[in-house]
Amino acid sequence: MRFSSFKGELLGKVLMLFVLLVTSFSGYAQDKKEKNDKENQVESDSIDSTDDKKLTYKKFLKDGHVKKGLFNVYSIKEDYYFEVPDSLLSRDLLIVNKVSSVPYALNGHGLNKGMTFETKLVRFYRDTVLNKVWVKTVNPRVQSPKNDAITLSVKDNFGESIIEEFKIETKNTDSTSVFIKVNKIFNGKEKSFSDLLTNIGLGGSVKANLSILESIKSFPENVVVKSLLTTSVSEGGSPALPLTIGVTTNIVLLPTDVMKPRFSDKRIGYFTKPMDYFSDEQQEVETRGMITRWRLEPKEEDIEKYKQGELVQPKKQIVYYLDPATPKQWRPYIEQGGVYDWNVAFEAAGFKNVIKVKFPSEADKNFDADDVRYSVITYAASEKQNAMGAFCSRSTKW
Repeated sequence: MRFSSFKGELLGKVLMLFVLLVTSFSGYAQDKKEKNDKENQVESDSIDSTDDKKLTYKKFLKDGHVKKGLFNVYSIKEDYYFEVPDSLLSRDLLIVNKVSSVPYALNGHGLNKGMTFETKLVRFYRDTVLNKVWVKTVNPRVQSPKNDAITLSVKDNFGESIIEEFKIETKNTDSTSVFIKVNKIFNGKEKSFSDLLTNIGLGGSVKANLSILESIKSFPENVVVKSLLTTSVSEGGSPALPLTIGVTTNIVLLPTDVMKPRFSDKRIGYFTKPMDYFSDEQQEVETRGMITRWRLEPKEEDIEKYKQGELVQPKKQIVYYLDPATPKQWRPYIEQGGVYDWNVAFEAAGFKNVIKVKFPSEADKNFDADDVRYSVITYAASEKQNAMGAFCSRSTKW
């Protein structure tokens, strides 16, 4: 009887313990489920948040404002991105930096709109391992015959230098182009593409908080970036003077069909570029001047006439547009005396009616002074009485 009672009590305790264990496990399972639900919710929120901020190709197409051209330029809020196609990798690109506006303090020192202060030749390369785009600068001054043994040494001793790197943000659907953020090279934070203050002799650094990347335009053969860069200078203990300078950075695609080089001669007045030549046959490096010139060629139907010494009109005329800021009373004199009179000089080379002058009108709907396909004579309001013949040429790589 006692055994039965003990057995009953024991069974009751076991059942009670089982109930407690089941209840406890149920509570633990519920807590774990709620915890997992919360973790999953946090993880889900995190993924959603990341996806919302992640720069995907779809996001560029959906939210980006695009300007199509050499590089398709996308803007999302205050950020700018270049779409770099594979077709432009390793291609020669000429960077031309010009002054587009100056404050009074610098105008008096001879710095004016239109002045070129820096140029460089670069190439873009894609790194699939590090997921980056590298930009390297090239010095085309040194040349050597392709099949000469010394060319191997020239390549090693006059190589390219890396000047900039960009993280690849995303790719297009078939991975034939990549997107890179370019703000840093145009807002004054980086000097890789444009070192304004050093090149105009001011030195110092750009004040990033007072500098602006104004706009980017893209054309078939070039991309143009407008920036306002601010610095400050002081002399003799005087208060710092703020200076804001407008900069236009032009990235120009150079042609693969290059012109035949022409050496300079002191008896002829050309702008020249120095070139160094190495070869297996020489005992020392040869330095010669290379002229910069327009690509003037006779039309196919006029080649025989040209060879016989008859004056012919070139296949493509040189067309200059006058700056809209040119006062009307001076335009006829600039057109005739400043431009058209040079046609006589080209007759000695066998060409007539080489140069043409135009003034932008409503008929020229595609005209844009920033488009490299148009040559513009800039009129600068300045205290200095002079004209400048300096220019930037893309006709050759030199």
